[in-house]
Amino acid sequence: MSEAVTEATTSRYYHDAGKGPEVPTLAIHGRNDKPVHFENSLRLVSLIPYSRLVLLNRCGHWAQLEHAAEFNRLVAGFVAEAW
Repeated sequence: MSEAVTEATTSRYYHDAGKGPEVPTLAIHGRNDKPVHFENSLRLVSLIPYSRLVLLNRCGHWAQLEHAAEFNRLVAGFVAEAW
């Protein structure tokens, strides 16, 4: 399933355009995420200029629930930097 999601995302939105969105982008990935492999997140951020990927240890697919405080801190910091 993760390969299908990545393929759909990259081909539909980025591959056809030749580049990703040119806005700051934050991707957060759990090291123990089973549905989406880390390589897929690496590929996604490689296609998006101005992107950042954060890998959370001891975290599965639901980073916003499993590590809510860290997730919120990362997002708040990212938004503060972007504005």
